[in-house]
Amino acid sequence: MHGGHHFFSVTLEKKTTFWRSYQEITSFKKADALIAVSNYVGQKTKELLNFKLPFITIYNFIDLEKFSKQKDQSVKKYSILFIGTICKKKGVKELLEAFEI
Repeated sequence: MHGGHHFFSVTLEKKTTFWRSYQEITSFKKADALIAVSNYVGQKTKELLNFKLPFITIYNFIDLEKFSKQKDQSVKKYSILFIGTICKKKGVKELLEAFEI
């Protein structure tokens, strides 16, 4: 679980759509196990979809030992790095508002 249709609909105060809701609920009913990216996402989704199947949370599943900062890497002052989908639900609006700060 990385934040599905119900999760983001509630978070963004939007209505759920029938088809996406149906797909999400159907997929959860077919699941043998669930994994969440955070306890909050897992618990909130569990509440919204009213499912009983337990979930586990796996944090930072990337092996950080395989990555290191390069010696010639420089950071430009007052720069922001954004990695993600450029959309409202990922906080792009808030990021742009932060530029003024």
